[in-house]
Amino acid sequence: RRGRSLDDTPIQNHFVDEYDPTLE
Repeated sequence: RRGRSLDDTPIQNHFVDEYDPTLE
């Protein structure tokens, strides 16, 4: 999973829990 791309797709938006601001 890649939750880093919050504006990539709704599917990956679902992985916002894995989103790391430092990856952006």
